Amino acid sequence: MLEFLNGKEKEQNKVIEKLCKESEEAALLMTIPGIAYHNALLIMWEIGDVNRFASGTKFCGYCGLVPTVHISDKTVRYGQMMAGGNKWLRWVFIEAAHIGRRKSLRFSRLYERVKVKGGPQVAIGAVAREMAVVSFYILKYRNPFRDAKW
Repeated sequence: MLEFLNGKEKEQNKVIEKLCKESEEAALLMTIPGIAYHNALLIMWEIGDVNRFASGTKFCGYCGLVPTVHISDKTVRYGQMMAGGNKWLRWVFIEAAHIGRRKSLRFSRLYERVKVKGGPQVAIGAVAREMAVVSFYILKYRNPFRDAKW
């Protein structure tokens, strides 16, 4: 039974790779460190048409990657990530952020900067949000990801 299931998994992976190679959007998304075949397809299908979002910030709100904000007089406090949003996009960007922070200078710098003040979980959330913004602009303007020079 295990051999049968492993064979089916390999077949499905080949189908997913074929779909990604045929799609320009998936190829663009895979230029981002941490986003591979499965992640690219999930992001593509959950977004649909990227032009329905006015900005990267609005897209992050749709993904549920923005913090809650508590404002009283002149005091502004940011809390946990907002409860709503697309759970699949939030999940895929957080998972990709764990790899992206190790493979990209841009994301690793952001991670280290935020980790000092907020800790590792907050830093991963910041990297996931940055990846979502980058994904939005990559899909909107059809330009591949370019990382900072090492």
